[in-house]
Amino acid sequence: MNKYLKDKIMKIEEKSDGVTVQVESEDDEWIDWIKKEFEKFADNGKLSAENFEKSLALNKSFFATRFFGLFDADENGNVDIIELIEGLYLLKNGTPTQKLMFLFNVFDTDGNGSICKVDLKTVLQSCTEESSLHLCDEDIDELTTVLFEEADIDNSGQILFDDFQTALEKHPGLINNLTFSVTQWCNIPKKRRFLQFSRYWSMVYLRHNTSKIVLVLVYIAISIALGGYAALKNIDSNRFLITAKICGKNLNFNCTLVLVLMLRQTINFVRSTTIGRRLPLDKHVLFHKYVVIMIVLYTTVHTIGQVGNAYVVSSLSTELPVGTILLTDVSQYGLLNGSAYITGWVAASILMIIVTFSLPCIRSRLYELFFTVHFLCVPFWIVLIFHCQDFWKWILVPGCLFLIEQIYRLKWIKQIRYGVTHIQRATLLHGSVTHLEISRPRTFDFKPGDYLYLQIPEISPYEFHPFTISSAPEMKDVLWLHIRKRGNWTNALYKFISKYDPDVGHRRSFSWLEMIKSITGRTRSNIKETAKGSDEPVKNQKQRRGGLPNIDEVGLVKQRRIQMKSKNIQIRCFLDGPFGSPSREALNTDHSILIAAGIGVTPMASIIQSLVHTLRERKQKCPNCSHCYYNDTKETLQRVKKVDFIWVNRDQRCFEWFTHVLKELETEQALLSSMEDNLVDLHLFMTSAVKKSNMEGVGLHLALDLAHRRESKDFFTGLEARTQPGRPDWDKLLSEIVSKRKGKKKVFFCGPKPMSESVKQVCEKYLIPFAKENF
Repeated sequence: MNKYLKDKIMKIEEKSDGVTVQVESEDDEWIDWIKKEFEKFADNGKLSAENFEKSLALNKSFFATRFFGLFDADENGNVDIIELIEGLYLLKNGTPTQKLMFLFNVFDTDGNGSICKVDLKTVLQSCTEESSLHLCDEDIDELTTVLFEEADIDNSGQILFDDFQTALEKHPGLINNLTFSVTQWCNIPKKRRFLQFSRYWSMVYLRHNTSKIVLVLVYIAISIALGGYAALKNIDSNRFLITAKICGKNLNFNCTLVLVLMLRQTINFVRSTTIGRRLPLDKHVLFHKYVVIMIVLYTTVHTIGQVGNAYVVSSLSTELPVGTILLTDVSQYGLLNGSAYITGWVAASILMIIVTFSLPCIRSRLYELFFTVHFLCVPFWIVLIFHCQDFWKWILVPGCLFLIEQIYRLKWIKQIRYGVTHIQRATLLHGSVTHLEISRPRTFDFKPGDYLYLQIPEISPYEFHPFTISSAPEMKDVLWLHIRKRGNWTNALYKFISKYDPDVGHRRSFSWLEMIKSITGRTRSNIKETAKGSDEPVKNQKQRRGGLPNIDEVGLVKQRRIQMKSKNIQIRCFLDGPFGSPSREALNTDHSILIAAGIGVTPMASIIQSLVHTLRERKQKCPNCSHCYYNDTKETLQRVKKVDFIWVNRDQRCFEWFTHVLKELETEQALLSSMEDNLVDLHLFMTSAVKKSNMEGVGLHLALDLAHRRESKDFFTGLEARTQPGRPDWDKLLSEIVSKRKGKKKVFFCGPKPMSESVKQVCEKYLIPFAKENF
């Protein structure tokens, strides 16, 4: 160990013994942190191989074993604090050659000073396991051959350190950026700071959220104005009553606003107007939740004020006890004389029930109960009409719109609008995703990125659930939905499709057959169970007459039908919509940046497919040769000039959901040789894969880069676009996109909240408008 590190460790030990030592550099703090982390996993001052592996949190033990062997300098089967610090310091502050030598020793599994093909295959196999990738032996052999041929410059059948260094130097910046899981484990965590609100006061935030801020300010102004009016009108009353009246006026406003914010058809209509484009309509669900919070607060204070007023009135008159005032009709308040207090308690009780069953913990698990309880809002508004003399004036117009929308959503109205709709095909995809193909009504017109509400009576006779339409509007006969298994309803859908027998499903569409089955004793519930299918064939039955197959064979055929991943089916469903979303603007923006995470790709898939159809319509072919070019004079030309599509997935198989769509896009763009630049650039990321700069993944990703360079297609997806390992560096990626001069840019995002916050902050840095999908 070098003298520098020895002195640092001595200082830390003296500090731990109670001797005051002044910290002179970051290395002192770093070593102190390592010592604390070391003590969490060490036994008697030693780190065993098992504890060393736990500290790394690696998927497989190969790299942990190799790293442990290289850290265990004295080869005594344990790593002490000195060996750990010395090894980590080399990886943290060592020269590129020192880091590369460490990596070479990891690859040299037998320690003979060279890397053979067997060593390389072992490392690549471990890399795939560490990245949770699924490659067959033939793929591993192919990648091993590609990487070995690149590094074995003299064709000697072995790779020496100089060959290894030469091969990696062909990738600039890789050696200097090599990281290692232990160094990440030993990074000093940054101290948590209190939430900073400075971002919300910056000019960038104000500029990007102007409409939202203006709406909040208008809301506050209306609340203050209503409160002031109520206070002035009751200026001669006691403080309790004044407080109750102020809250009462605001409750009139908020109990009306909470309804307005959920008038989906009305909002959808307003969205298409000039005013609608300036309003933050995409936040209507979020505002709805905030207004409910305000209703609860106003109700609480209003109730306290009325109870206090009852005590004041009771103290002035011995004939009116508090209980009599609060629980009878002796007061003169309300639409009907004396009804205010009684209806107030009823309305407050209904409100508490609705709010309780709307909590996320209940809604996510018991959605049907949440959905049903929400219908209590109707008696809630009716009770409020009798509770307050003026509330009917507030609720009249929104209430009529609500009634019209509810009538518009009735099933028989839907049948008049869209006819009979069926799910024609269902496919079970990787990641517990169900792909539904629904017959598209001729009158069902939508735009890319829109969503609809779906009801399947076979799953639930009442529940409607929102799902983004993943097909393009140009697909006239079918609607696509990709539904991931997350809640009770989606779980029931996936299970229903997985056990559905297509043959029985088709036969159930004949009403006369239903009648025959009911006559023979097979009830509707029996038929449902048959449609869902049985996991086990019927056994030990005699062969039928006429040489027909026995029941065992019939059951086996049925089981095979049920186990099919893709099934032609005929299941009745009801549609409500379509409804607009922020993604509607994507094709009317100069430079659209589409960002999706996982199943959040569905609105982007609709946009991409629409672009593919647009390219096909604009494509012209020279009659004298095979040259293809754009006909920009066609009406199909969209305003969009450039699209960057960023898709982040957990694992490789999730890309299978829409690989065929992206393949069609690349094919159409390749045929149009007149294009100076592709209309759509693809950026694909796989988070389960270890990053290229990480020692646990460098070998695999070098091999994948070489394979991509040779065949001009990605090893996993087959696309020309290379799938990048790890999470995107949003700052770097968006800065590259901003450098493209293609007009006004806007980011359209659909994914989890943590990722949206990260992307949104980078968008604010580069002054890019940000829009997020909300349901």
